[in-house]
Amino acid sequence: MAMVGTVVIGPIFHVWYATLDRRFARKSPGNAIKKMTVDQSILAPVFLILFYGAVGIVERRTLREISDKIYEEFYPNMVVNYKVWPAIQFMNFYLFPAHLRVLVVNVASLFWNTYLAWTSHRDVECSEQNR
Repeated sequence: MAMVGTVVIGPIFHVWYATLDRRFARKSPGNAIKKMTVDQSILAPVFLILFYGAVGIVERRTLREISDKIYEEFYPNMVVNYKVWPAIQFMNFYLFPAHLRVLVVNVASLFWNTYLAWTSHRDVECSEQNR
């Protein structure tokens, strides 16, 4: 998973934030809200699908199993995402300089990815307890 973050996710975030900075160049609360809205509308759902795809590949799941997991987990985790990430991203875009944005997201992602891993494996934990 560390390799996925280094080779795939890190570069995606770097290019994504540079693109948002070019599109909404002036630093203002309004532009921070615009960046956050675009980020949460486009990158957040894509990232969640990439997360479950990467976990499924690492766990050697079939394409059908990965697809089922995405179908099962996507909506509830997007609801939680929208309770957490808009505030983080607003502060990220408004308070932090561009060169620190990926770092800010990586720190927050430590907690977010832990939550996603936990939700992804709740059924494993419950089935083991029921044995």
